[in-house]
Amino acid sequence: MMDYVGHVARMGEKRNAYRNLSRKKDDYEDLDVGPDVWPLEYPQCSGARQSPINLEADDMYRLVVSKQLRWHGYRTRPHSLTLTNNRHTIQVSGKWKMTPSISGGPLEGEYTFSQLHFHWGSSDTIGSEHTVRNVRYLTCTDV
Repeated sequence: MMDYVGHVARMGEKRNAYRNLSRKKDDYEDLDVGPDVWPLEYPQCSGARQSPINLEADDMYRLVVSKQLRWHGYRTRPHSLTLTNNRHTIQVSGKWKMTPSISGGPLEGEYTFSQLHFHWGSSDTIGSEHTVRNVRYLTCTDV
């Protein structure tokens, strides 16, 4: 049986969709924390496949897999949740007896949940870190 997992982007095929979009410096409150300066402190962030990304329709395809994703620990309530406002985003993190994770399907390993945070803007046309067909949306959530 084939299960629909979602749409994913082909990165690095016809063109590199990762840096198809240049981020405006004024998207960040402090100019010294934007993507332009990340490689100075983190050299691994200097490559062509960095965030934010622009997803083009011809770089996306429907992903159908025979193996289902396995969700572990997501139905267990955390012992505590912490909500943090770091001036750039609101971040939610928690402490669990068993940290939630996901594996299987197209994933090559197990991914554990660390935190989630939101990006938003002052209007409906700005806010999301990433774009779809060069359109920025009100908000996005990174997990």
